[in-house]
Amino acid sequence: MRKIISLLALAGLFATPAMAKPFNADAARYMISNGQVLVHMDIERLTQSQTFKDLYGMVAGSPQAKTQIDQFKARFGIDPLVDVKGVTVGLNAPSKGAPPETSVYIAGSFKPEQIKAELKTSGADFDAVMVGKQELLVAKKDASSFAFVPGGMIAANSQKAPQGEVKGDAVLKSVLSGAGLQGDLKAASAGFGPNKDVWASFRPSKSMLADMTAQNPMMGSFSAWDLSIDFSTGLHLHVEGLGSVESAKAIADLANAQLAQAKGSPQAAMLGGLVNKAKIEAQGTKLVVDLPLSNQDVKQLQMMAMMLMMSMQQGHAAPKPQPQRAPFPQLQAPTAAPAPAPAPAPAPAK
Repeated sequence: MRKIISLLALAGLFATPAMAKPFNADAARYMISNGQVLVHMDIERLTQSQTFKDLYGMVAGSPQAKTQIDQFKARFGIDPLVDVKGVTVGLNAPSKGAPPETSVYIAGSFKPEQIKAELKTSGADFDAVMVGKQELLVAKKDASSFAFVPGGMIAANSQKAPQGEVKGDAVLKSVLSGAGLQGDLKAASAGFGPNKDVWASFRPSKSMLADMTAQNPMMGSFSAWDLSIDFSTGLHLHVEGLGSVESAKAIADLANAQLAQAKGSPQAAMLGGLVNKAKIEAQGTKLVVDLPLSNQDVKQLQMMAMMLMMSMQQGHAAPKPQPQRAPFPQLQAPTAAPAPAPAPAPAPAK
């Protein structure tokens, strides 16, 4: 069932502008309270951009993709281009090797009975668990669970249950009964405004910072990372890391040196002037990365990706090599004539 829930979450990428919503109170309410990662997609703004329309057309334009989308609509009663409003994801994995917990809130209109029936038909059996008046659907075969709530649905996953005892509803119960986002991520979400399409924030725990410091002292000094993507005029990637003045300058200098070296490579020549648009600089304690690409730049990348895919497909379909044959057999050098057989010895005189 985990794969089915993933499909439902990905369906949020194709919501229409009329149905989509920016980050709101419900998105904050239905998140893990003590997570380290928060991702939100403003589908309304995203689908209005020409870049998104071009990318969607490239992905959904193939007959195979169209068939899969039509099958998804028929099976689950969900039209991704009409019924889904937005997607928010929270992740909690406080230390290295810790079993992760995930919560996904999908805002939209769904048909619970049809979805449950299709899950059972697909072999994704689950138990219905009542928590007060709220029904939780807990998978029997893995650690995933989900629930329909006013305005959408929540999906959750956890690997913390002991082996042989799957209790995927633990995270979902916590999300439904908790206070939603707390601490640093709650503060970070205040910046998830209507001027970007994708927002993401990473607030590492103390244990994570210790592991990062052991691997790379410069990276371990960064206590916060924020990312945003804007598709309104092409693709504008913006990343900010909050560390120390020394670490921000050191990483910026190192990155710029590597970038300058990369600009002279054959790969950079293939990309035209795209590499020259990347900007990496230290602004006090901040490390700032900017990559502003125009619609034309994105189309160039699309063309290169399509050419690469076609090349790979042709490589897989290449015929097996045949044994080499002489192009003109009639012009082959003549072979030497066989030596004549020796004459028989004369008979002895009588």
